[in-house]
Amino acid sequence: VAAALGLVLPFTLFGYAEQHTSSALAGIANATTPLFVLPLAAFVFRTERFTARSATGLAVGFAGVLVVLGSLPASGELLCLAAAAGYGVGIPYQKRFLSEYPPVATAAAQLLVAAVPLGILAPLVAGPPVVTVPAGLSVLVLGVLGTAAGFLLSLHNIRTHGATGAATVTFLIPVVAVAAGLLVLGERLA
Repeated sequence: VAAALGLVLPFTLFGYAEQHTSSALAGIANATTPLFVLPLAAFVFRTERFTARSATGLAVGFAGVLVVLGSLPASGELLCLAAAAGYGVGIPYQKRFLSEYPPVATAAAQLLVAAVPLGILAPLVAGPPVVTVPAGLSVLVLGVLGTAAGFLLSLHNIRTHGATGAATVTFLIPVVAVAAGLLVLGERLA
């Protein structure tokens, strides 16, 4: 469940959606993850309390999403929001059912389970793989540093700070996404 909702669904949806939206809007959509995590952690998984302060934060965050998107989101943004919702289910699920297990074992199990459907879906979404030494090294570096190390940190944060606290790291993603979009991809800031 954690691998499907917290890895396969978001990785696939973000991978496809990024072909149809800017990195800035994808990053902003990813930052909505806590808006999904908080109500699920409080009311479905019952790992956190829903307080007046958290309700205010949820309302402000939701208003911010409406302001940034400005109108009904296009298909790419909707897919990014669906991916964030996948994280929104996966994070409190991990807190409720998996935080008692060692993070390395949990991360390894989820990544191995997710590798099978992602190995099937990736060529369907992105086309056949490009097999070159630089591409292989890129996959290795992104897999180890971007996915495995990031996932271990996420599991540590879930265990230490709770689902909502761990999800707030997604507030940093728009900053990086906008900067990378401008500097690396040549996207314009509208």
